[in-house]
Parts: sequence; structure tokens; C-alpha cells
Amino acid sequence: MKHVSGGFNKNIVFAKRKFLFLITAVAFFLLPKNVLAKTIKNIYQINKIKDGEGSILSSVKVYINDQYIHHYAPETLEFCDGCYCDNDKEVECGFGEHIIRLEKSGYQDWVKTRVFEAKEDLLEVNPIMFL
Repeated sequence: MKHVSGGFNKNIVFAKRKFLFLITAVAFFLLPKNVLAKTIKNIYQINKIKDGEGSILSSVKVYINDQYIHHYAPETLEFCDGCYCDNDKEVECGFGEHIIRLEKSGYQDWVKTRVFEAKEDLLEVNPIMFL
């Protein structure tokens, strides 16, 4: 009578691999796609705002496409599919062209128009506002 060694262990290994494959396949089809995929974002970092003499300004309001987002600079904005620039989710910040405006009483507005593309990107700006 021959003794077969390792056959039992091979069956266990095969069963484990099959189980892991099935779990992965079920997760792929049942989980929302945004859980499995990395969200592509454009980051727009507005650093401290200074006046023409180099003094740091406070209480500088941030507007996106002429909508006040109820935030003050410095501010980090994220642009992506499904992104919003405000906490109330009223100001959409998807990819495409946007106008960023900074406003402070007594100073000229700082305005930049930028096209945010569907790719990873980081842009930092150091705005200067004048009287």
C-alpha cells in the first residue's frame, strides 16, 4: 500500500485560494466603485494673504465663481468629480474652469481664473492684495 503525502495539504491550499478569489470577486461587484478607485483631485492651496507692504491680512473671504463659500484664507480647495468647496455642498468644485476671488474690505479684490483638469495636481498661491 502506497502512502501519498502532501495531497491533503494541496487541497487545503487550493480551497483557500478559491475562497480568497471568490471574496475578492464579490467585493469588486458589490462595493461602490469610488471605494475601490482612487479619487483624482486638483489641490489649490491659498497661503497667507499679504498686503503690498508684506503684512499678513486676516478675515479675507474666499469666493468661487462669485459664490461665497463661508471660508477665510488661508484655505485649501479640492477640485474633483463630486467635490464641493463649501460645507453646505452648494458650491460645486468639479473639474473645469473656475474663478477664485479673495475679498477684504478696503482692498482691491484678488481674482484668478484657472482650469482644473482631471489629474493629480497641487498649486500653491501667495496672493497680495492692494489698497
